[in-house]
Amino acid sequence: MSTELTPLQDAPSQTRGRLWFGLLPGGRPSASIQQDTTDLPVSPRVARDVQWEVARRWGIDPDRVHLEFGRVSGSAPDRVASVRLLGTGTKGHWVALLSPADPSLTPTRVRLRAGVERAEPVATRNLERGASLSVGDIGHDFVVAWGAPKGSAAQSVQPGWIVHRSITAGEPLREPAVAPPDAVTSGERIEVLWRRGAVSVSLAGVALGSGPVGSEVRVRTESGRELRGIAQDEGVVMVGNPVRKER
Repeated sequence: MSTELTPLQDAPSQTRGRLWFGLLPGGRPSASIQQDTTDLPVSPRVARDVQWEVARRWGIDPDRVHLEFGRVSGSAPDRVASVRLLGTGTKGHWVALLSPADPSLTPTRVRLRAGVERAEPVATRNLERGASLSVGDIGHDFVVAWGAPKGSAAQSVQPGWIVHRSITAGEPLREPAVAPPDAVTSGERIEVLWRRGAVSVSLAGVALGSGPVGSEVRVRTESGRELRGIAQDEGVVMVGNPVRKER
């Protein structure tokens, strides 16, 4: 494994100007281009050991872990026998207790923050409110999300999503600034589906709310009965339990 420190030319904007140290896939260390590599608080070998311990805690591949180190209490060893993470790890913050390979030396503590790199959708050009996203409108920027990886990722931005406010080029594409288009619109006539087992019934109705596929909306059938359902497709709602009509 190479131990050469390499400037990270495409470092995410969130990391520039900080004492930031990361390890690229394959164990190759890297440092922010604005940080003198001689000032890094720990050696690449020790940083790799810390990276492995964080990865073990999170149950992920070590190469996904990015580290940001703070000050070291004392002199950091070049090699360690063990790494112990102290604290809860909230938002990726820990204190690493470094036990030197030489038992005659005193353990050292260093503050750190850990995160995982992820691709975030960004606008490739200025977008106006009401526009529908095209494939060419969506780019990606790699950013570090500090803290443990989330159990489930947010819904990915897709072509066809609607822009709900002005967005400048390079700005992240996130809800509610962009959102899926409505599958049903309040006041429009829709198809109301009811299904139980092999039995299904299709009724004509009117949407009493708007929402994208997967959202809950209220509908009214031609008989005047109000129901709550889930938007299944454009102009189609699968109903469940009835909603009591307000008087």
